[in-house]
Amino acid sequence: MILDPAIVVTQGKEAKEAFLSLHPSEHTRFDEFASVVTIGSKQYFWLHAYHPSNWGAFNKQRAFEKVTNQATGWIRYSELALEFVQTSSAGRC
Repeated sequence: MILDPAIVVTQGKEAKEAFLSLHPSEHTRFDEFASVVTIGSKQYFWLHAYHPSNWGAFNKQRAFEKVTNQATGWIRYSELALEFVQTSSAGRC
């Protein structure tokens, strides 16, 4: 395989459907956007991101805190992805 990522990010309905067509099985679901999935014998951290034009879903996902001026959703997802790469055998990126 030319590309062998540990982290897969999809954006939009078509990308999500294409990824799901690979028949991943979920192992850990963090929320409606992020999970650890297995395809074949390999595990991947999968984050499905919404396009900013999908205002409701995108804002729910980024979880912007006006007081701290931080997108706490993106911070959380980056921490989950880092933990996955550091603690799994997926550290191949």
